[in-house]
Amino acid sequence: MKENSKLLMMENEKVWKALLKLGIPTLVGMMVSALFNAVDGYFVGNLGAQQMAAATVASPLTYVVTGIGLLLGGGGSVYLGRLLGEKNYKKANDAGCVIMNSSIIIGIVFLAILLIFLEQILRGFGAIDTIMPYAKQYGEIFAIALFFNLFNVTCNNMLAAEGATMYSMLAMLVSGVSNIFLNPVFIYGFHMGIRGSATATLIANLITTFMYLYYITAKKGTIRYNFLNFKPAKEYYVETAKVGIPLMFFQVLYGVAIIITNVLASDYGDACLAALGTEVRITSLGFMAVGGFTKGYQSFVSFSYGAKKFNRAKTATNLALIWTTICCVLCSIFMLVLTKPIISMFTSDANVISIGMKAVRYYAVTFMGLGFILVYSSMFLATNRTKYGGIIAFARQGLLIPGLFILKMVIGMQGILLAQPIADGLTIILILFLAFKASVKEKKTVLQQAS
Repeated sequence: MKENSKLLMMENEKVWKALLKLGIPTLVGMMVSALFNAVDGYFVGNLGAQQMAAATVASPLTYVVTGIGLLLGGGGSVYLGRLLGEKNYKKANDAGCVIMNSSIIIGIVFLAILLIFLEQILRGFGAIDTIMPYAKQYGEIFAIALFFNLFNVTCNNMLAAEGATMYSMLAMLVSGVSNIFLNPVFIYGFHMGIRGSATATLIANLITTFMYLYYITAKKGTIRYNFLNFKPAKEYYVETAKVGIPLMFFQVLYGVAIIITNVLASDYGDACLAALGTEVRITSLGFMAVGGFTKGYQSFVSFSYGAKKFNRAKTATNLALIWTTICCVLCSIFMLVLTKPIISMFTSDANVISIGMKAVRYYAVTFMGLGFILVYSSMFLATNRTKYGGIIAFARQGLLIPGLFILKMVIGMQGILLAQPIADGLTIILILFLAFKASVKEKKTVLQQAS
């Protein structure tokens, strides 16, 4: 199979140019995704604190679905990137078809479970009696939207493997813009209330799905996806899972942490739940920006690793660390200086604003090190050092979950707000240790090869 221009770019382009060409589109695409979540929050928040709390309770479902999408698409992206770097195109085609079909099958099963046990799930996520009617109205439609979102997350990551980040960005842009315009139409124009927000999300996800299906059926990329060519093989699942499981843990544990946070925060009323939902929507903009860039960086590193161009991978890592740290520091300053005006865009409730301001400012302090966390996690996974990558993926939320219970017992609601920043700080210390350990091990390997 002839290499397309995107693969040639990853192989021969100057490292900094290749990183920008891959990272900027994924950054923009994920920023738009976070933006339309924020837009959802803006419109739902204007309906009232109970509606905002209902959407907050349902939001962890997104992280669970994204986690499954990252298990298949994220893990598959790194695996396919290495295969493309090795120029093993036939295996890349076969593996890609298996991963795509698997995402559809799992999505159908997940949707059935959500629709059958929706009320029990929402109750377990922290929905109290005052918000349950709104949570069910939102969740019934949102569950269907999540089915398409699972396919979209898988496709988005798989396209990144072959450098097609620009098309993924376009698909996410169209989806995001559609969601922004459709929210007021369905919420206010059709008087659907919180159901309108979920309907807008469903249609936006459908648009993205159709765009990815067009890309696949029109054979736009290097990899040829044929949904009828479903030949499951143990190797494809094992190689995908090596990277995909840590990525899934990172995302799913984040969803679990939000569920636990919501349950614990419900003791302090609707205002606390609404404030935490607002904080997540605001801070996710910065998180998605850095996460988007590191997705493009990871595609470059996995391809370079497969092509045995280790110096290019190392140069890319150094540049990514510098660029993401600068971005995180600027975002932190923005969150610290403009906290109240930003939160006031989502709600006029004085209690929600007061709690939300504390949550955002606490998070902003350790956000400065987020690039460090994501770059090292991506680098370890892309270079087949899945043990270290898995430790990092588990640590951030693995430290948060017990921290929520401990800090709540010690300092109450303040402890819930401080749990994530403290977990991030401890994760950064852990990464410094792992990076030093990996560096020592690498030097020993080089010396052994030289002797």
